Amino acid sequence: MRKINEHIEGDIAFGEEIQINDYQVRLPVIVNGKEMSVDEVNFIIEPHYVNGETLYQPHIFINNKLQYQGLGYGIYKAFIYEFGNIYSSHWCRTNDKAISAIFNKLEREPDIAVERNNKYYFAYLKGQR
Repeated sequence: MRKINEHIEGDIAFGEEIQINDYQVRLPVIVNGKEMSVDEVNFIIEPHYVNGETLYQPHIFINNKLQYQGLGYGIYKAFIYEFGNIYSSHWCRTNDKAISAIFNKLEREPDIAVERNNKYYFAYLKGQR
């Protein structure tokens, strides 16, 4: 079992994607083999196709009881390792402080690169860009 941070230990995986509209899917989040309910974690991915590349923009809701325990970071990290990247546009964030903190942590991962500019944050596996 890998340690995500000092509060949450475990493995994070994703269930089968659920198409919720023409352009978004919900990915069930599984922690230590237990699927989180939508009321606990609602993780929606919106693929964007830019210059022939797929960039994955998440929309994430984590229940207040589960916030600030490393779960968001763990979900983003697991997603990058499974799907290759994650993209966060500044204009659509509702919690810029938390998302900035997640990207700061991701930048310290040896296999993940992070790019920032005044429009977005982009994290991806090194060697895949």
